[in-house]
Amino acid sequence: MSTSVFKEKAVQTINPELIHRMEEIVQQFVVQSKFHSDFYVNDMKAMESCSTFAWYVYDCGSSTC
Repeated sequence: MSTSVFKEKAVQTINPELIHRMEEIVQQFVVQSKFHSDFYVNDMKAMESCSTFAWYVYDCGSSTC
């Protein structure tokens, strides 16, 4: 008899104060507003799926790894 254990992926909750502060940084340092979507599309998705990440902000956008 074999048994399997399935672990449900933990739901990552992000502190709203952290998101607000990160939004302020994006608004302040990312020069072109068209690159602000990097934060909302890619970075938020990465933060929700990873427990540890590094966040980089450039004048032309942001990225996570």
